[in-house]
Amino acid sequence: MMSVGRAATAVCCAVLVLALILNPQQRVQEFAAPSITSLPLGSGVESSDEPAVLGEASIQGGRQNADSGIWAASENGAFPLIGLKGSYYRQMTISVSIPSSQLTEVGSVEEFTTEPSLSDASIISSNCVNAGETIYAVTGMESTFLAAQSSGRQCLFQRVSFNGKALTQSETLADTLQLKGHIQSMTLSGKGTVQGESAEALFDTLVNNSVYESSGALSTDSVLTITTDSGLSAQMLVRDDRLSACGIWSCPEFFEAFDKNAD
Repeated sequence: MMSVGRAATAVCCAVLVLALILNPQQRVQEFAAPSITSLPLGSGVESSDEPAVLGEASIQGGRQNADSGIWAASENGAFPLIGLKGSYYRQMTISVSIPSSQLTEVGSVEEFTTEPSLSDASIISSNCVNAGETIYAVTGMESTFLAAQSSGRQCLFQRVSFNGKALTQSETLADTLQLKGHIQSMTLSGKGTVQGESAEALFDTLVNNSVYESSGALSTDSVLTITTDSGLSAQMLVRDDRLSACGIWSCPEFFEAFDKNAD
């Protein structure tokens, strides 16, 4: 025979179930917390107001901008890169064949990792170049370009921001874009191209007037492509009067000068 206590409990449960059926507004709804994830350079949640700046993390949910220009696209939350003792270089999509006479060996990959943000910043690491592979700097442009074998071909890598890290010590934009004296042309999406001596003068305006803002990156599909007399090209992402590659830089003077000289 059921005890008085058990009978009372059964009655209460039946009343609760009936109440939930009759009043669905009382049902409890669960909401998942937002997911936090690392985002690559040049990707992020778009904003219709201020330019989006990426730090080490951002909330998922907005429409993602996947345009990366001549930089290799991201995979598994990070773009293909080489970490060279605290400085980072992003793989580029352009095919290159650089003579050995123009390359300087800087070491070999000590760690291959699928989580480059967790790798020791004091070593040479990569998520696309195998451990033991030799890393080279492009002579005369050492702080801008590296070259290495990746997936069976020679690939070029450009200096960029990564995981909240950009400049080291007293570096300037001219240090991360070590291209002075080699500028052949500069092309800005939707604006045109500046060539020859005018392009070299425009580059001087860029590196001499840019003001460093942060170690982040801009979310945008507009790019500035800088082509050198050796055939190698570097790029910066552009939004309003700001540019980013290795850090975010503000330079209204550059855009004013570009508009006056563009074809």
